[in-house]
Amino acid sequence: MFQRYAVVRTGLMSLPLMFGACSVSPYHPTQPIERTVPAPAVEVAEAAEIAPPLAPLLPDGLASSPGVVPGAPATAAPSDPFILEHVALTARRMVGIPYHYGGTDPRGFDCSGLVFYAYREAGVLVARTSREQLRASQPLDVDQALPGDLVFFRMSKRAWHVGIYLGGQRFIHAPSTGRAVAIESLDHEYYLRHRIQIRRLDALK
Repeated sequence: MFQRYAVVRTGLMSLPLMFGACSVSPYHPTQPIERTVPAPAVEVAEAAEIAPPLAPLLPDGLASSPGVVPGAPATAAPSDPFILEHVALTARRMVGIPYHYGGTDPRGFDCSGLVFYAYREAGVLVARTSREQLRASQPLDVDQALPGDLVFFRMSKRAWHVGIYLGGQRFIHAPSTGRAVAIESLDHEYYLRHRIQIRRLDALK
């Protein structure tokens, strides 16, 4: 009986490591939300920029359906730079919020959940998973990137991770189970090995 309990308990404890960072929540097409954007809040202190490796991220096969294709790009609010600035400021306010698989609010975030929340607060509804956010965006040269754009990392053939660019080679993300939302450096060796590109959502093009 004791051995059977130990096997079950060990299996349950391994689930967070299996599912890593990004959620399996349903896909929502990228589109703007007509509402008043609140004034940006005061920035919080930046977190340390030395980053330990991320825990394994959710495989693409679980993160989103391969057959899902984002809807037609929507037209965003008149001031796209203001939207991006608000996204970056909202994300900064979330520094220290614990990682939570499937989380999309200040009680806890996964990587794509932080993006989903920050853009929603700026009045733009985006796709829910990192893979779908990648599909609903276009690549940028680094010198074209603005705070609020997205940074994508390919951790393996089937695992993706996303963060929000802050400028100055920094980004903010919800790293992995056991950690919290943090600001880190794109120049860190670990992230240099995995970064794909900086991208802007189609809704803001």
